Amino acid sequence: MPVAAQTSANTEETENISSVSAEETPSEAIVVTGTRIVRDGYESPTPVTIATSEDLTRAAPSGLPDGLNRLPQFVGSSGPNASSNTFATPDHGNVLNLRGLGPIRTLNLINGVRLSPTTYVGTVNADLIPQALVERVEVVTAGASASYGSDAVAGVVNFVLDTDFNGFRGFAQAGISTRGDNETLRGGAAGGFDLGDRLHVLLSYEHIESDGYTQGQRPALDLRGLAVGSVIGGGQSGTAANPLIFQTNAGFSFSSFNGHAANGPFAGTLFLPGGQYRPLDPGAPTGSAGYFVGGDYYYGPSSQSASAALRTDTIFGRVDYDVADTVAAYVQFMGSESVIRYGSLPNLLTFTPVIFSGNAFLPADLQAQLTAGNVESFGLRKAFLEFGPIPARERIRNYQVFAGLEGEIGNLNWNVDYTHGNSVFNFSQPNQYQYTRFAAAIDAVRDPATGNIVCRPTLDPDPDVRARYAGCVPFNPFGFGAASPEARDYVMGVSTYRAETSTDDITVGLSGDLIDLPAGPISFAVGVEYREQSLDLTSNSNPAIAEDITGLRGLPPTTPRYYLTNTGVASGSNSVREVYGELAVPILADQPFARQLDLNGAIRYTDYSTSGGVTTWKLGGTWAPIDDIRFRVVRSRDIRAPTLFDLFAGAQVTQAAALDPHTNVTFGASQRASGNPDLEPEISDSWSVGVVLQPSFLPGFAMSIDAYEIDLRGAISTLSAIQVLLDCESSGGTAPSCDTISRPLPFSDTSPANVPTEIRVTPINISTIETRGIDIDASYRTGFADGQLAVRLYATYVDRFRRQLSGSQPVIEYAGYSTLGARGDTTVPRWKGALSVSYDSDDFSIFVQENMIGEIKLGPTLTYAEPNMPAWFTTDLTVTARPGFFNGDAELFFTVNNLFDDTPPIFFGNLVPGLGLGTLNNLYDTTGRQFTAGFRVNF
Repeated sequence: MPVAAQTSANTEETENISSVSAEETPSEAIVVTGTRIVRDGYESPTPVTIATSEDLTRAAPSGLPDGLNRLPQFVGSSGPNASSNTFATPDHGNVLNLRGLGPIRTLNLINGVRLSPTTYVGTVNADLIPQALVERVEVVTAGASASYGSDAVAGVVNFVLDTDFNGFRGFAQAGISTRGDNETLRGGAAGGFDLGDRLHVLLSYEHIESDGYTQGQRPALDLRGLAVGSVIGGGQSGTAANPLIFQTNAGFSFSSFNGHAANGPFAGTLFLPGGQYRPLDPGAPTGSAGYFVGGDYYYGPSSQSASAALRTDTIFGRVDYDVADTVAAYVQFMGSESVIRYGSLPNLLTFTPVIFSGNAFLPADLQAQLTAGNVESFGLRKAFLEFGPIPARERIRNYQVFAGLEGEIGNLNWNVDYTHGNSVFNFSQPNQYQYTRFAAAIDAVRDPATGNIVCRPTLDPDPDVRARYAGCVPFNPFGFGAASPEARDYVMGVSTYRAETSTDDITVGLSGDLIDLPAGPISFAVGVEYREQSLDLTSNSNPAIAEDITGLRGLPPTTPRYYLTNTGVASGSNSVREVYGELAVPILADQPFARQLDLNGAIRYTDYSTSGGVTTWKLGGTWAPIDDIRFRVVRSRDIRAPTLFDLFAGAQVTQAAALDPHTNVTFGASQRASGNPDLEPEISDSWSVGVVLQPSFLPGFAMSIDAYEIDLRGAISTLSAIQVLLDCESSGGTAPSCDTISRPLPFSDTSPANVPTEIRVTPINISTIETRGIDIDASYRTGFADGQLAVRLYATYVDRFRRQLSGSQPVIEYAGYSTLGARGDTTVPRWKGALSVSYDSDDFSIFVQENMIGEIKLGPTLTYAEPNMPAWFTTDLTVTARPGFFNGDAELFFTVNNLFDDTPPIFFGNLVPGLGLGTLNNLYDTTGRQFTAGFRVNF
């Protein structure tokens, strides 16, 4: 297939490496991601790390994304471990995150073509890639928007498929943790064959399954922990005067398991099943108001998910056809379904239900106190945990169709590529309290006609109210498990929403050589691109439509349908028109102190229908004074355009627990999030300077060292409820964020009665991020004892990661710090690395990799008594045997991840004890030792 072969590099829109592999030599030059101009060799000014599929799955047999996340450039990627307690942003599955700048700023490609989003927030689940056909993964670790368009701010991840594969390959494997949980299954098959001289067909199928595990199955981390002040009565916790300490066996005074009276004549009374009661035992006080050790107060139960369960099926097909000697066509289909399940938050009501005088379930002597004092009602604080956690189920169905023509006109290469992508995201969350039904059911009274306990709305004089609540079952809220199963079924419901995204993209490109210079030809690439995107989100709980509370007591007029998740409808679309050009100019070649000197430049103009035009560009160069050394530098302007969900998201109401810095009270409030159609693209300026070493006196050795800097301004941020509160407080009540906080009293009132009732959040171009550091990639390969010995080191040092949430906030240095679970979500270790050693022979292979996450300090916005979290090391081991089956094309392998079962460093947030494992889930793997065994065939 001559045309397809000679134009594949252009189709992949690839170029050369910067982070190098000793497995490749200059005589075996490969073509890698970084530009649209095809140039072989180690010539690219843009740093690129290349990892083969084989090496990635040796380190992480669970899949390529897990292998990539062991590379130090990836920080804070989403995966099953990070999917246990998140509803607002569905970055579930495996969503890659370069530099810790957020998954939305990492562009994902397959064979150099942009992948359509698989979630409605614009991210891509990398599990949906046909991994059985991936030859290598190329990671561009610098901005590349001039070459690829929006989102390539932190870099690009390009999954390169072996589209010329002929034969059959298959694999099957199973895994389990040393604790007998987290059972995994993975299997797949791929085949490629020719039909005649011009047609090539490629097919694959893959299945991935994992059971996950709960917090209780990781007792070393399930510690009912909390970060609390160390000085009782020491004022604001997390300050130098009252630094935080980690406290286990903690409780949260907002609620209790049995329920207690929050006010009224018998405030502090704990209700027990069977009509009993006693004084509440608060436990021992801590240095944080509202938190105690021991006692009756609430803490997160062990039934919460620590790692989500998932199942993914993918199918892939591709047909290449040589239309003529100089024209080739291809059609490619990729389809997938992913189901993710996690039992997340408990049924902790973050509001205080109102119990009215005359409640039929209230003990008679307590009712007598209400009557004597002429008290109309009191508040009940109870965590209704007898009904278990609130589970969630996500099903993502995605398909993408690629089609194109490519060919030659003289010395020029041309291509026309079309992509259509569609993704449907279905979310369901049962076991949620419906506010109106709950209010009706707990307002239980005696029917004066029959003496039976009934829901008060069934006695309402309005026939419509009586009809609406005709099936109401009285709910006894006093004591753990006091309500009947029928009452539970009546008040609970299922929150659902469905989001469909669609993308159509067409690109026309032309590339080749312009003129010959003494050092070589000037190469160019030009093209145009047009893209349309649409989003449609529907929901059964649109918070824009308030529930009818006629006939009910104790509810505000803006009551949503469900307790935890209420999702607004959204609908919108936009279009993008782009034109780009790129030049590669050789300046010198084969001269003294200039074996090669090249310049490379690119420019792209992008016109968004929603925000107008923006220009991105890149200018770089490489200089090889001798064959053994190559220097490179690149400067770029990059963008991240707002997603459709950023622009058009409808209101979504969730419950947020937060420490209000204004009143110093931890409270539960409604958080209302929505989109912003006035958003503009983020702007990033990036530098990268590096050197590639391939010493001729040490064959098989290669090393690259690259320094990088990324300055992002106008970053689109949705301040969390906590961040909104802090921003308003730091301004003294004058910041625009104060207008998004609803309080019952004026801002001047700092009493506990003035805690917020609602916080409204929306994305805005408000933040800045500046990061810089150094990437190191070194490898060595040599013959040894009838085989090959290979050593590879990846390491990243982050010198700076500065973030300013808004103009009224200070610039904070996060490099080497973590604030996850406290008052932010940034975790950036200064050092992260992986060192692997492997030996391969015809009969067997051994692979060992040591993974390191450097020391982290807790802070910097909070002060801890003991702020240092130690470096964490884990070891992965894979042994492969080649017993000679299938003519020697079969392998049996056995892998142990986290060989020594090392437990991650302990870390607790400062909001709700036991809500999540006691570590940093988005940084450390909480699985522990995991065994995987399987086989592969390839013939």
